[in-house]
Amino acid sequence: MVDVKQAVNTAATYLTELYDASTLGDVMLEEVELSEAEREWHVTLGFQRLSKVKIGNFEPLIPLRPSREYKTFTINAETGVVKSMRIRQLQ
Repeated sequence: MVDVKQAVNTAATYLTELYDASTLGDVMLEEVELSEAEREWHVTLGFQRLSKVKIGNFEPLIPLRPSREYKTFTINAETGVVKSMRIRQLQ
């Protein structure tokens, strides 16, 4: 069975493989939960999207949007395979 650390690592790796890792900033673990049936991990990661902005000869990475984005990953607890990635809506 996949433990919590493996599930979080899998979600973080999946996120950085789908998006250009250099455009992600302040990636943090927000929530993690094992389903009641213990078949799936639900891992929520928060991050900011970054963008290069040309200022003279300088191209700093700055937040594209001031707010954070959240993605919840569903990971099979037995195999470690990512089953889904969803936008996490805050309430």
